[in-house]
Amino acid sequence: MVGFRELGTFSGVHEIVERAAIMATAARWRRPFFIDEAAPDERNTLQGEICRTHRGWEGYLGVRTGRRMRAAMAEGLLTPRSTATVLALLARFVDPSSRDDLDALVDLFPEATIELAAYDIDVGVIPGRNMLVWECRDY
Repeated sequence: MVGFRELGTFSGVHEIVERAAIMATAARWRRPFFIDEAAPDERNTLQGEICRTHRGWEGYLGVRTGRRMRAAMAEGLLTPRSTATVLALLARFVDPSSRDDLDALVDLFPEATIELAAYDIDVGVIPGRNMLVWECRDY
């Protein structure tokens, strides 16, 4: 699956299509776009955003929403989570290699909020990883 996104906007994926439909989809779009690989949302196990604060880990997380992040947030499927729950969810749904990557990212950017999703399959280009980081922001 691939996602078509409009250039110059931050409004997310406008359309997700099978690889076989790329050329036909590109021909009917009438605005500048770029294409990226779409995440297998139907297979997500954990998604949301987390950060480390003076209280420990905190964030908004949803379990097995089967939705795109924006839709899951709009539908209230991501709920506030405190340290013990965040750690339990990470231990349950994020594989050890991905968890090491997450810890390294937080060590590099200790004030940042990290938007992520974990899946029941490997994702990305590095084998043995089931988590994607969508954004690491500090503002």
